[in-house]
Amino acid sequence: MNRLPPLQHPLAALFQSTAQSLTTSLKEDTIRFYHGTIRNFLNFLGAQYPEVQSLEQLRRDPHILAWFNSLRCHQPPLATITYSIRVFHLRRMLEELAWTEELPAEFVLFTHRFPFRLPASMRPRARARGIRLSLTLQLSKVYGRVCERLPVHVPAWPHAPSP
Repeated sequence: MNRLPPLQHPLAALFQSTAQSLTTSLKEDTIRFYHGTIRNFLNFLGAQYPEVQSLEQLRRDPHILAWFNSLRCHQPPLATITYSIRVFHLRRMLEELAWTEELPAEFVLFTHRFPFRLPASMRPRARARGIRLSLTLQLSKVYGRVCERLPVHVPAWPHAPSP
């Protein structure tokens, strides 16, 4: 198994313990995705904003929004599902950190619940028939369970027989 070197960031231990707390009952792949999100976010933070050494210094704008932008500009482009999973994992970890570290409510990344409506630039075009069902099935594979809260919309067939 290919092991990556340990993260060299002051927030690494805090994020890793939070991920461990969140993933105790999840599958190994999901745990790996959480740790991948941590590595990606903290490597970005260390490269772009080395002055951020504590949670109190971390801000939505510019730190987290700049990370979102770096995900969107990734070459080759990330799949929408990968982008969504990384955003979801970071949001969950920030919520947990806000609660355990007793940080103010403004620290939480989003005020609305996930899943959110994807911006138009991220939505699929005409081939979208059944895309929400597909996204639900992909997320259920990643998380190892059916995601009951995800909206599932399967459009009617264009020439469905009448009853």
